[in-house]
Amino acid sequence: MNYYISNLNIENLDKRQLKKFINNWNNKISKVDNVYILGKFCSTRLANKVLKKLHGFKYLIASSSDYKSKHYMWIRSIKEIQDDKFTVVLCYYPIGKMKKDDTTVYLYGYDTAAPAITSLVSKYKISQILSAYNDELLPRTLVEILADIHK
Repeated sequence: MNYYISNLNIENLDKRQLKKFINNWNNKISKVDNVYILGKFCSTRLANKVLKKLHGFKYLIASSSDYKSKHYMWIRSIKEIQDDKFTVVLCYYPIGKMKKDDTTVYLYGYDTAAPAITSLVSKYKISQILSAYNDELLPRTLVEILADIHK
């Protein structure tokens, strides 16, 4: 299963919060799940220690402040993957040139990009430009993310 998350900034969590974060992650994510982290996981070497404890194969779409740990399967600035019937374009910042079709979803990590997103949706008439961020600090499936926009 594929999961997505962004803007964790785990270096800002205290020890209790970090332990809870790791436990919650491992209760949701199996050892064989794919987790795509769309930026701002951690800016320090703490990333190494935490990534080793988290279940799943972790992939990083890097922001400028991410620590480039060897514990990621790969690190990219943009990547296109398949998730069920969808083509998912992963990037930290929303991108300006997009395909107009119902099977492409654009996931971004940047948490203050709302004005840019509104502009892109208007320009390209694409409704599937979505943030991977959530307040629960837990990775979500594409189905869970898409369900949020239909609430």
